[in-house]
Parts: sequence; structure tokens; C-alpha cells
Amino acid sequence: MFNTLKAADTAAGKRQALWIYGCMSLVLLGVAGVLLMDWLNWPIQLQGGHVGLAVNLAALLLLAGVLWLAARQLQSGRKFLVQSVLLNGITDHLGAGVMAVDASGAIAFSNPEAQRLLGYDGAQLALMKFPDLILSNSPEGGAMQVAVPEIAVQWQNYSGEAWLKTCDAQSVPVELTVTPLHLASEGKPSVAVFLDIRDRIEAKQQLRALAYYDTLTGLANRTLFFDRVSVAIRRALRGKRGLVVLVADLDNFKQINDSYGHASGDELLGLVAQTLQGCVRESDTVCRLGGDEFAILLESIEAPHDVAHLAKGIASALSQTFSVFMGEVHTSASIGVAFFPQDGANGEELLKNADVALYRAKEAGRGSYQFFTPDMARAVVEKLNIEQRLRAGMQSNQGLSVSFQPKVDLHSGRIVGFEALARWSDGGRALSPAQFIPIAEKAGLIGEIGLRVLREACLACVAWQHRFPQAGVAVNLSATQFRDFRLPQIISRVLSESGMPPHLLELELTESLLLGHFDQVNETLNNLRQLGCALAIDDFGTGYSSLAYLQRFAVNVLKIDKSFIDGLDTEVSQMTGNTLVAAILAMAHALKLDIVAEGVEHAGQLDVLRRLSLGVAISVQGYVFSRPVALRELLHELPIQFEPASNHIEL
Repeated sequence: MFNTLKAADTAAGKRQALWIYGCMSLVLLGVAGVLLMDWLNWPIQLQGGHVGLAVNLAALLLLAGVLWLAARQLQSGRKFLVQSVLLNGITDHLGAGVMAVDASGAIAFSNPEAQRLLGYDGAQLALMKFPDLILSNSPEGGAMQVAVPEIAVQWQNYSGEAWLKTCDAQSVPVELTVTPLHLASEGKPSVAVFLDIRDRIEAKQQLRALAYYDTLTGLANRTLFFDRVSVAIRRALRGKRGLVVLVADLDNFKQINDSYGHASGDELLGLVAQTLQGCVRESDTVCRLGGDEFAILLESIEAPHDVAHLAKGIASALSQTFSVFMGEVHTSASIGVAFFPQDGANGEELLKNADVALYRAKEAGRGSYQFFTPDMARAVVEKLNIEQRLRAGMQSNQGLSVSFQPKVDLHSGRIVGFEALARWSDGGRALSPAQFIPIAEKAGLIGEIGLRVLREACLACVAWQHRFPQAGVAVNLSATQFRDFRLPQIISRVLSESGMPPHLLELELTESLLLGHFDQVNETLNNLRQLGCALAIDDFGTGYSSLAYLQRFAVNVLKIDKSFIDGLDTEVSQMTGNTLVAAILAMAHALKLDIVAEGVEHAGQLDVLRRLSLGVAISVQGYVFSRPVALRELLHELPIQFEPASNHIEL
């Protein structure tokens, strides 16, 4: 069979073979007919010259039968040759490699695609054995599903993936099908058909990369991280070795993104990934959880101080200047640490508790690390409960209230204004601003809370004008509110709806709100000034560049922070605090700014402020005169004017 397949390998050869075969068949038929007629002495004549009709008819029929058989044989041969031509044409143009293998495994036939795929020509393959072309192990690692080299010898059906050797000592993945041909006359031949699947393998690798690796940094992603943590936990249980999960989060990454652009932010994340990989062992796993948050899995940890040393090293390595596309950026990272099994029995718990420790590290001071403790978990639960209460209260319009603390002229005792302060109480349990304001900011609720406080403050200011004429109200602006480009329009609408004169509204800003983006900040401040509102810097003196802000931004009011007021009447403060407060008063007076001293709690502080502020207009806010009160108390119980002396009232 294989000799026939190898013959007539060109179209001309096939036609020539067909023509020769036909001529030889005709010649053989002619010779056979002549010999037959001679043998029969046909036409046979009887005695007297008469032809024997019956005998001659029989001879003629016999000759016709021979000719018919010869014609059938000629037709079958021609059909066989046509099929051979068709078969060779199909295999020549088939997009798959085809090989015919004889009983010994030798390659009796190979089509052009098989030769192209493996890099051998037909003559080379004819000297080779098919089992020798098959790798028993995948180059990617791991044994094949079955013993592929034995297939051609055992004549077992096989269909699946395999790797074939090429002439340049490489390998190519194929989809292989081996089919035995049960032809008893020619032993046990088989046909191997194989298809190049390199594109499929590459696609599978790409899908695996997408499924298990971060496309930006090349690190393991969250899915692969949890898989490795599960495996590591099983190893740790068997070997009784330590296991640690660290979570690192970049500090102020959003500010870097906003300042330098997302392309530079992505470049920074790639550099951070490389830095983290350089800080750990090859056996450890570094993962990008998402955004600017990374996780590290450490196995075979002997002692906590080893982890502390590593955490310090990571924090130090990330507290550096990185060169990115748009320039140089300085960053730092906060790190949370959780240990197995005391801090979590599985990957989810370990990661969650490491996250808890991470946020405690951010609160304690950026660029530091914290180990998880059960107290942290309780604090997180408490914060979640507060957040749920805030959300429920905002939806039902309950819980939030506004109190007002008077600002009293230090020298006359007259009330010149009030500060609006948000308060929260639901279910008989009150929350201090220090408790719920930071949680509201992180939960995205501070904008809505700030808007409600602004509305109530404006309505209240209108309501107390008959009792405290020209007494304005000060309202704190959160960072979320200040960065909202709609802020001027929102304030304008609230003023219009409440009927409050704009000059009675004082907007308090902390120095942190003015950091960065000078043009944008200045535009917002100009829009607010155009409304007629006064601008105040709250907590003055606690920032990093207060004098620079006074020079850059035209504000109206300066509020001296409580930390400067505390201890004004102590002996220690005579040498330091009094001098600082006096300097602030002199500077504000020279710049023609209104001054408010907040957090004044007793008469001794009042006396010191009077001595330091001779000839300077200053108002005082604090418990020395009044705690924050509700609007009803303000309208009916608060005195219109306090005595200039240190007497105060308890409401």
C-alpha cells in the first residue's frame, strides 16, 4: 500500500503511469485473443468445409468474456490511480501533518505539512522512526498523560496533545491522533495525524496569566495569592512552621496620581513591585491586591522579630524618591502584619486582619508597621457599627443635630458670632465629633453631613438675628466639600433658600485643605469671596507652612488653635506659649485679620489673653463662657452679653 502511495508523486508521473498501464493491458488482451483463437482453431470448420455454429459461438463467447474481464481490470486500475492522485492531492494540501507508519515504527510516508512543521524533508523522515519524534515529557514540565512513544508499536488509538521534536532540537506542541489500520496483508500499519497548536498553547498561557497574575506589575494577583496561602497553610500545619501575611499600602498615592498623572502612577507601582520583590526571598510570594495595596506571603518564619526586621526594611526601601516619567516622587508605605494561626485560620482572615493592622499603622503615623492585635479587631467592629448607624440615620433624617458655641469679644463680653458644630445622638447614645467625623469621611458621608449642617446653620443664623443682630455663623468645610467644584453654587443656593445675608457666613478651612494645586484652590477661594462670605483658617499654627498660606491666600479670620491656649496661665508657658501667642496676635493685627482664640476654658487663660492682646481686637470661644448649645437654648437662655470679667454661665 505504502509503495503505491509513494509512486506517482507528480501529476505527469501519474498520467504517464496510467497511459502505460492502459497500453500494456490492450497489448496483453490482443495477445491473449490471438492465442485463444489459434488454440481453438477459430473459426472451426466441420467436415466438408462447413463451420460448426455451436462450437464457434462458444469460442466467441469465451473470447468476449475474456475481453470483458480485461476491460473491468483496466477500469479498476484507472479508478485506483485516480483515487491515488486524489489522496495525494488531499494530503499535499492538508493543513495537518500526516504520517504513515509501518509495523516497525518506520515512517513510510509524510506529507508536506508534516515536513514543514518538523523541518525535515521526506528523505530524512523515511530514515526515521515515528516514536523517536515524540517527547515523553512536556517542555512545560510534567509527564504526558500516556506513554506516547509506545503508541505506534502497540497500535492503540490515541487522541490528545503531544510534543514532537523538530530538526533544530526544538519541540512543537501538536494535537495528535494515531489510528491503526487493520490490513492483515501488510502487518499492522497506522496513520498519525497532527495539528500545530502553538497558538492554542499561547492563548492558554495568556489566559492563565490573566487569571493568576497582575497585568501591570507581573506580580501574583489576589486569586493566586489565596491559592498559595492555602498551600502554605497545609505545609505549615505539617511542619509546624510559622506563616505570616503582610499588607503594604502606599501613603498619599492618590495625591501622586492627581499631581503626576495615572501613567506616572502606574510606573511607580511597577517600581514598588520590583522593590518589594528585592526585599523578600525567592520562595516568598509578593502580590498586588489592587490599586496601591500589596500583600506578601512569608513561610518558615521562626520568630516575630524576624518579621519586624523585614517590615522595617520594606518601609525603609519604599521611603525613597522614585524617578517616574513626569519627574521624581517621594513616597512611603504603611504595613500591617498578621500571623498564622493566632491571627487567622485561612487566607481571608489573615488578609483581613493584616488590613486592620495596616490602617492602625496609618493612624499611628505613615511609613510605619503594626502587628495585628484583638483590640484592633474590636475597634474595627466598633467603627463598622458607627458607620452603619450613620448611614441609617442619614437615610431616616435622624441622629444628626447642630449645636452652636458663641464667640465672645474678649474686651467687651459681647457675643459677636457662633460656630456651628455637628453632633450625633441616636438610641440614647451620643457620639463625639472625634468619633464619627473621621468615619463619615472614609465612608463618603461627610459631604451630605456637611451640607445639612450648612443648611441648619444658615436657617439658625436668620432666626437669631432679632436677639443677636449681625452675629454671624462659622461653618467648617471638609476636604470633600472643598474639592467639590460645585461648592460655590451649593453655598449660593443654600444662602438664597435660607434668606441669610452672605456676609454673615464664615467658612472655616484647615491648612491641609490648601495643600497642593494652588491654582485650583485659589479659584475656589475667589469664587467663595465673590459670594460675600468670610474665610477663616482654622487650627492656625498646627500646619507646616502657615505664614506661606497667609501670604498666598487672602483670608479674613485667623483662629488660634487650642494647643496654644492650653497652659497659657502656667509657669512653663510664660517662657514659650505666651510668646508664640503674642507673636500670632501681633502678626494677625498687622495683617488686619480678625482673631479668634478657641478652646479657652478658664479665667486664668482669659487674663493672659487680655494682657497679650492690648490694642488688638480678639474674640474668644470656649467653655469659659459657654459650651455648644442647641438653637432653642441660644434663643431663650443664653445672655446677650457676658461681663468682661471671668464670670461665665453653666447651661
